[in-house]
Amino acid sequence: MRFGAGNILSQVKGVFSKENLTVAGGGVAATVLTNFILSRTKADGTSLLPMPATNVAAAKIAYAVGIPVVGAILTRKFNPSLARGMVFGGLINGIVEAIKGYAPAETKKALGFAEYLDYTPMSALNGTPGYSAINQFSAVRPMNSAFANSSAFPADAWGR
Repeated sequence: MRFGAGNILSQVKGVFSKENLTVAGGGVAATVLTNFILSRTKADGTSLLPMPATNVAAAKIAYAVGIPVVGAILTRKFNPSLARGMVFGGLINGIVEAIKGYAPAETKKALGFAEYLDYTPMSALNGTPGYSAINQFSAVRPMNSAFANSSAFPADAWGR
């Protein structure tokens, strides 16, 4: 086995081949498309997709796998690599939804789902509506500093 600069370069080129990037793009497209469709709601706040009243977690798993598979079926004649990536993305979506829907809270926390996948609006942080990270330092900055004026566009900077 030969180890040299040419061998490493060819391996890197192989990883970033058109085929591999297209499969990866299909996986990303599956996730983005599924999340977009699942987040669509009617004016009354209910999902556009039919959801059962009793087992919502199972329906979310079915949609998380089914939406990318339908997308893969529609794109397989045009780009088989993209379709293969969409199937992989659908399987990953299904696993994630199954963990979010059925795993115990301590398992979700151990896997990082409790911290990173739960949506927390910025207004909920510190119980302050309109939270701003810059305003958190307002008590420590001196009044003669460059940041003394809290406005991003102070009137004197624009000649008014």
